[in-house]
Amino acid sequence: MNMQTIRHGKGLVAAFFLTIAALLTGCGSSGDADPAGVLQDSITITELTATDTGRVGDEYSFNVKVAVTGGIPANQITYTWEQTQGTAVVVTQTNGDYQSNIKFRPLVPGDITFRVVARTQSGKTSNQAKTVTVNPAVVSSM
Repeated sequence: MNMQTIRHGKGLVAAFFLTIAALLTGCGSSGDADPAGVLQDSITITELTATDTGRVGDEYSFNVKVAVTGGIPANQITYTWEQTQGTAVVVTQTNGDYQSNIKFRPLVPGDITFRVVARTQSGKTSNQAKTVTVNPAVVSSM
C-alpha cells in the first residue's frame, strides 16, 4: 500500500465518523421538543372504530385510542363525544387507560355521526369523527 492510499483511507474514515456524529446529533430531536430536548405534551387519536352497520335496536359501539408524548398520565385526559348527525341517542361512556368507549341503541334508521375530542389538562386536543348506518328493523310476517 502506498502512502496516498492510506491518507485517502483515513479521510474516508474521518468523513464516515463525522457523518455518523451528525446523524446522531439529529436523533431524538423533533418539532415537539423544546431547546433542551424535552418532548412537549401532545395527544393524537391513533384509532377510532365503530360498529359499521346494524339495525334499529342493535347495540352500537364507538371506541377511540390515543397516543401521548410528554408523559401525560391517562387520568389527565378527558374525552368528549358529540353526536353531529342523526336522531339523538342515549349514550353510555366508559373511559380506560388512553381510550374511551360509547355504546347506544338507536331507535330510528339512518346515519349517525359522532365526533370525539380527546383533551389533555394542558389544553392539547385531537379529534376525529365517524359515521355508522342504522338499518330498519327486520319485520317478520306471520
